[in-house]
Amino acid sequence: MGDLLLKFDLLDNISKIEVLDYLEYLLHKNKKVNKLSTYKKQILKVSVWTEEDINYLKDNLKQLNKWPETKW
Repeated sequence: MGDLLLKFDLLDNISKIEVLDYLEYLLHKNKKVNKLSTYKKQILKVSVWTEEDINYLKDNLKQLNKWPETKW
């Protein structure tokens, strides 16, 4: 199972959606959709940060570190 998650993490967001759609299709085919709905709702609540988001935060951190240190 860990190998599956590692491979899933290597995919881009569009490919991840395709994989999840295919899994949902397989579950529906096997009549296990109702069990998935609660799990799917929990997963959809998790936010995903893109590389662009992370770079934006890193740039802001660099700017913040340039500020002079003040002593109170």
